[in-house]
Amino acid sequence: DAHMDDYERMSGNRLIISKSDPVSRKYVCKTHIGCKFAAKFGRKRGTNFIVLKKTMTNAIHFGQTQASPPRSPKKRMKGRAEPIIDHVVSSKDAPPVAKDVMKSAANHWGRDMTYSQAYRAVTAASYEKWEQDKVSFEMIIPYLDKFDLLNDDTTVKYERDIDYRINRVFVCPGIMKKTLHH
Repeated sequence: DAHMDDYERMSGNRLIISKSDPVSRKYVCKTHIGCKFAAKFGRKRGTNFIVLKKTMTNAIHFGQTQASPPRSPKKRMKGRAEPIIDHVVSSKDAPPVAKDVMKSAANHWGRDMTYSQAYRAVTAASYEKWEQDKVSFEMIIPYLDKFDLLNDDTTVKYERDIDYRINRVFVCPGIMKKTLHH
């Protein structure tokens, strides 16, 4: 999609997606009246590569240019906002908020985002981070059990509540125990 944005910016032709499914897309021209331009992208047979389907593509623009209002911001920012959010996180101490993402997108990437697009992107990024943290915390107990198994004289104790949430963890490696005895 970033390549299509670059094409639109360089050529001045506005393209829209006329047909889309998980493995293919067809772009058509909306700059010219009656233009037959069409670019079909799809999976190359027998692979997972997405390629231009030359037999289903008409790469010639023609027709009178229609006057159109300035283009509104793209509705889907999925996959485009992550580097912007990363930039905000690296340049700000507090967690990113939608206004910061909007400013960074305009100043550093030249993209206009609506407040709701920025808000959804920040919310999705924080949810993804929370999921990663959740998975890492689920690995604590197996890690402690393996640590206890591989290190002789090690004391590993943990307490969980009735919902299996960790309340306390105590770890004393065997070498530390021996040092404390002397």
